[in-house]
Amino acid sequence: MKHVSESDFTIDTRGKDTWRFAQAGARTIISVSRGEIATIERTDTMNIPIDEILQRCRDSGAIFLEGFKRIVAKNRQVFKIIVAKSADEALEATKDFEPILCFTGPYSTRSLNLKAPYVDVLENPAGIVDLIERIIAREHS
Repeated sequence: MKHVSESDFTIDTRGKDTWRFAQAGARTIISVSRGEIATIERTDTMNIPIDEILQRCRDSGAIFLEGFKRIVAKNRQVFKIIVAKSADEALEATKDFEPILCFTGPYSTRSLNLKAPYVDVLENPAGIVDLIERIIAREHS
């Protein structure tokens, strides 16, 4: 699930039928193609609780959230994968987020001796998946 901070963002395309349906007043637009079903709901999302949004993923074994920092920062049920570009960013993340599953990204946090491991996804593409699978297995045992 991706949070988009631009207030005027739409996934829809101007001039397409789905866009015209929305312009005509449709609040929910569903498009179906051979390989996917997409739902666009026109609504004010400022006051929708994250739990209500997550209900749309209820049949998923794992849900990845990107960009919901304020909502999930201290939520202990949501493990965080931190992409760090510097030591300062990594250290700040340890204050702002918990629990942290791992660090990744251009800056290796190995020398900082943090609780959460660093996973270099270029060297070990399956590393984060392995960590996630362990968490899921532990939750279901």
